[in-house]
Amino acid sequence: MSADEAKRERQLANLTPAPPAPAGNTRAVKHGAESDRLIAPLADRLVPDVLDANPHLDPLRDGAAIVRYARLVARIEHVWAWLDEQPDPVFDDRDAGTTHPVFGRLERWERQAGMMERALAIAPLTRAHLGLAYAAAADLSTAMSERDPERRRELMRQAGVELDEGDEG
Repeated sequence: MSADEAKRERQLANLTPAPPAPAGNTRAVKHGAESDRLIAPLADRLVPDVLDANPHLDPLRDGAAIVRYARLVARIEHVWAWLDEQPDPVFDDRDAGTTHPVFGRLERWERQAGMMERALAIAPLTRAHLGLAYAAAADLSTAMSERDPERRRELMRQAGVELDEGDEG
């Protein structure tokens, strides 16, 4: 812009705003993790996989949580794929030592995914605990159906239930 006030006013008068971007424009998209158009198809493919791999989940009861989890995992996978395509997958500016800005959000999303996996009992340790609980319930069921009182008492003890002397189990 000119320092001359009259010229500056004429220059400003000649400025026109750029036309709006057409529908579906992705020119300004960086990594696309916030784009429903990019994330939703991947999330939609993940939902059945999560249900198939985790038979303890019920589509009606757990469906909303599974969809939220799938969207989060899709977002994480999409960002990792975008980072892999970058000339430097870690640094946005290596000379300045700055990482890609999405790393802060990626870390938060991965923490959220871990919490959701524990809540849905699909994290490895949570699944192991769930398996132990199922096994204990099966043991208890077996013990309670035993007809012989002495054997029932022993099975109940093994299942973690101590009976008093007067209890028959």
